[in-house]
Amino acid sequence: MKHLPLLCATMLAVCFAQTASAANIDLLAVQVGQTSEHTITVGRYYRIREANRVMITGAGVTAEMILPEKLSSSQMENDYQYNKAVRIRFTVTPQATPGIRDFRIVGPWGAIPMGRVLVVRDPLIFENEDPKKKIFNDSLQTAEPVSLPATVCGQISGVRRNKQDTGTDTDWFKFKVETGQKLTFNVVSMRLARMLASQNQVADPILFLHDHYGSTLATADNRFAADPCLSYHFERAGEYYLQIRDVRFGSSSTFRYCIEINDRPLITTVFPLAVAAGLKTEVRMTGFNLPQEPFATVRTSPDAKTGLAWKQLPLGTDLTNRVGVVVSDLPLITESEADNNSPQTGQAISTPTGINGRIESQADIDYFTFEAKQGAHYSFEVLARRCGSQLDSHLRILDQSGKQQALNDDLKFGEHKFSDSQIENWSPRVDGTYIIEVRDLHLRGGGDFTYFLKVTPTRPDFDLYSDNDLVPLSPGMSNVILVRVARKNGFTGEIQLDIAGLPEGVTPSCGKISPGKTDGWIVLQAADDAPLTASNITVTGTATHQTSAGTSLQLRSKLTTYMAFPANRRLHWQHGMHTVAVGKPLEVKSIKLSTTKVTLKPGESKRIDITIERTPEFIESRTPAVRFDLIFQYRLNWVFGNALPPGVSMDALQSQATIKPGSTTGFIIIKADPNAQPIENHLISVMANTSRGLPEQIYSAPPVFLTVTEK
Repeated sequence: MKHLPLLCATMLAVCFAQTASAANIDLLAVQVGQTSEHTITVGRYYRIREANRVMITGAGVTAEMILPEKLSSSQMENDYQYNKAVRIRFTVTPQATPGIRDFRIVGPWGAIPMGRVLVVRDPLIFENEDPKKKIFNDSLQTAEPVSLPATVCGQISGVRRNKQDTGTDTDWFKFKVETGQKLTFNVVSMRLARMLASQNQVADPILFLHDHYGSTLATADNRFAADPCLSYHFERAGEYYLQIRDVRFGSSSTFRYCIEINDRPLITTVFPLAVAAGLKTEVRMTGFNLPQEPFATVRTSPDAKTGLAWKQLPLGTDLTNRVGVVVSDLPLITESEADNNSPQTGQAISTPTGINGRIESQADIDYFTFEAKQGAHYSFEVLARRCGSQLDSHLRILDQSGKQQALNDDLKFGEHKFSDSQIENWSPRVDGTYIIEVRDLHLRGGGDFTYFLKVTPTRPDFDLYSDNDLVPLSPGMSNVILVRVARKNGFTGEIQLDIAGLPEGVTPSCGKISPGKTDGWIVLQAADDAPLTASNITVTGTATHQTSAGTSLQLRSKLTTYMAFPANRRLHWQHGMHTVAVGKPLEVKSIKLSTTKVTLKPGESKRIDITIERTPEFIESRTPAVRFDLIFQYRLNWVFGNALPPGVSMDALQSQATIKPGSTTGFIIIKADPNAQPIENHLISVMANTSRGLPEQIYSAPPVFLTVTEK
């Protein structure tokens, strides 16, 4: 088989934010140099039949809608309310870089939540199980033949053969190999399935390799999260069998998988993990099916951005799969080959620095010593799992007696935790020598337990994040983006929000995050004649921090967007497509307020009257009421954000904040506590929430500017 670049396989999935609607796709991957068509079906809450555009990331891949035949009005209405499917044609150039691409389907009804498609190198083979034709591949005797190399796509569906069948599904495939051949079997299922909001349970696949007698030669489980991967050297030519099932013997139509089977190397991580911009760095590769000399060269441009980058490395005349490397502007050192496995023999370092290290074997613990001054503040961050390393880092700071000064296992960003570690804003009580301890949480180790440890002076900073990755609008309507800040290292100041890349006809009102607060608004307004379109946006925040030395630091941060799943206990998964879409009104056509400027004295209350206009469909349907609020929360009463200034709230008992079916008016009472602090023209949002169960749809009234005066 020809050696071609391999990418860690994944499956194609439509990923829903704020929904419990099901999503199904008939294909799981696309091949370079090929054109393929995909059927995408979504739940009844999304209208995509008239969709006419596909937004997709990256170069080398284009996507277009395959428009259906024209339907009658009755057919369209029936289709909208129940099952909606569209066909997309993906065209992939031969030069396209393998990898995951994000896409959205856009039409006159706006956009649907994000989907993902994987570009792979090998021919695609799809499971051919068909219960209607009595075709099964659930045993060694009925194994489906495949020719290698291949990307095998299927699902652990659990279709019952008869009434006695438990519905437990296991898929079998058979293939032939030559003497001495080495193959890698890489499964991705959970790594993308966990992004499907509709799933209360995701697949946990396990992989078995059998000979022609059915004897088990190898098994794999939980190599990349819950996904298995194995590499095997076949000493004898012949026919062999691959079996995949859920480890719990579970099954579901959403238990989809993709397996790349080939004889190419699969690189998981490299050492050293961090490189300097503008230099060539030789790295040692770790992974499966590696060459005898597993070395490659990482090249970065002088203007390369610092941070995590995914690169294909040259390997002979080919390229590897994409590998995570860190571009750093810190002085870089490599863990010493001398003994640094105890506090007494720790490797001496200076600060600031970046350390390339590796937990080389089981129970290996790395120690580094440095001089710290009382009053100085230091930050420590491990990058490992985020870069493809197997290390689940455990980070501690010790004094010379071995007494623990600080500890971190999993760092948290927003609502999401990472297996990497971080200690920020640590300061010693006295001058002296201190010790950094790095180990695996479970005392594992090996060649792919690499890490990059940053040791730097603490700098005030902040991170921004949001959990609404798709913001729907309609002409004349408004909506809101809640922006949450994670303040770091003593920064407490005000942050001005900004937005770029909005669709034509959409104007923003960008709020501020008040000093010491965590939340702020950006309210978007679509003009009455705004065209029906969509675009991807960028949200940033800027701030000024006054240092103790009297100088000013200019701080800037770009928002990180998360998919949020309120039905699944607020799980968040990061991605890179934050979209604003203008479409036809779905449920609420307009929201009008009696005033958009409110001035309160401490202890005072004021009323805002609300009038809504419903769409004809919403009037006729048996749906819940429209609920209004001043804080961002879902109907399960999980509050994600509150951008109201301190001391200001909605008087829920005195407000008529729920507009019931058949009614179009309501009001809210906004009040200031007696001790509310003065604030001028603070942007707030009067949000409307509608729901036919799930998903919940969030709208906003036009922006409201609040002033609280002196007592």
